[in-house]
Amino acid sequence: MEKSPEAAGGATPKVPSLNVVIMGAGIAGLAAAIALRRAGHKVSMHEQRPAETESALGLVIPPNAGRLLQALGVDPIALGFVEARELQFYCAETLMKGSCMSLSAKEGESFGSVFYFGHRRDLHTALVNLATQADGVGEPVVIRYDSQVWEYVSAVLSPFPFPLSPRHWALASKTSC
Repeated sequence: MEKSPEAAGGATPKVPSLNVVIMGAGIAGLAAAIALRRAGHKVSMHEQRPAETESALGLVIPPNAGRLLQALGVDPIALGFVEARELQFYCAETLMKGSCMSLSAKEGESFGSVFYFGHRRDLHTALVNLATQADGVGEPVVIRYDSQVWEYVSAVLSPFPFPLSPRHWALASKTSC
């Protein structure tokens, strides 16, 4: 069995910094951008909507997502999210009350986070701020709003699962880069 460089007493191999393009500046795209920024990559995002058009829909944040948000530096309580005490399920066809799941702090301890209820806009704003703030770890993420993909060129012939240079990028945008 081959040993890793660390186990063999060698240095940890340095991952080269990549230029990463993320299509879509929603919650998942922003979370990925923050993690990539912190890993030392240069990240730019293209979002088809104009800036400041995030809706104020409600969210249920389960414990696995709560742990991820906290690892990214988002404090759900500071955003005004509330801890769920129970989840009530209803039949989609009849709207009849179904099962109910009581939640306690004990479940939060075993899951590493609790269930939260909050507003999408508040979470989105917090993630945009983390991604683009000048004083964060790594180079700030650049978000280009009102930027639509109008053509996609496949890089299937490449032996690598991702483009290696800007000439291989499968992105064409109406806005200038």
